[in-house]
Amino acid sequence: MTAPYSQYLLDPVGGLRPAPAGAPPSSWACLRVGGADAQAFLQGQLSGDVRDPEPRWTAYNSPKGRMLAVLHLARDDEFFDLHLPGALLEPVAKRLRMFVLRSKVSIETRAASESDDSAQMRDRRALIDAGVPVIYPQTQDRWVAQMGNLDLLGGISFDKGCYTGQEVVARLHYLGNLKKRLFLVRGHGPAPGPGTDIRNAAGDAQAVGDIVDAVPEGDGFVASAVLQLAVADAETLHLAREEASALSRPQVYAY
Repeated sequence: MTAPYSQYLLDPVGGLRPAPAGAPPSSWACLRVGGADAQAFLQGQLSGDVRDPEPRWTAYNSPKGRMLAVLHLARDDEFFDLHLPGALLEPVAKRLRMFVLRSKVSIETRAASESDDSAQMRDRRALIDAGVPVIYPQTQDRWVAQMGNLDLLGGISFDKGCYTGQEVVARLHYLGNLKKRLFLVRGHGPAPGPGTDIRNAAGDAQAVGDIVDAVPEGDGFVASAVLQLAVADAETLHLAREEASALSRPQVYAY
């Protein structure tokens, strides 16, 4: 097991300074949430503490505690801006509106400020390098937030009270039985799609992880991946595809 993550397993947030969220990706769309009840509403929906004025990463989870979206949250005196990949804009907006009920909350959708391929590729690479997991339609409801290192990014509050999926996330935190984390890997050939299985040639045929996102790099690719901690030092990982698909030894993100 890689040393830094074994330390986080013992005390996932003890004394760790969250990674700064910075500006949102310009190729991401935006949900603008306002109204008198906006703060209370979002506090019950998102994993992070929305009362914090600083920009932050946070997760929107299913009742099973698995991420439906990773959001860049920023706020001012009137609105909360939730940035997310454009493919998730309408599905997440629709789901959030289901829970507004009689609350005084408005939810508006806004297109990305940049939507060309180069901007999207730039943002994807920057998020991979920074260790920020990105959820796409094909990987929704797959990973609990800590598996994507949201706790290390300051995207989970363990003392703010209830929110969707909170029971599962809190149980994983307090029982200390987290078995997967986010790592950086590299490989040869075309970049695999989000959700591509990762296997261990030294083990059985079962998947030991998944690609979160990947972009081309030289004649290969660089990727973020959720992997079992048991294979964090393995040099025998490969993609579940026919062509040469060996992966580099996983690298721990140093936030």
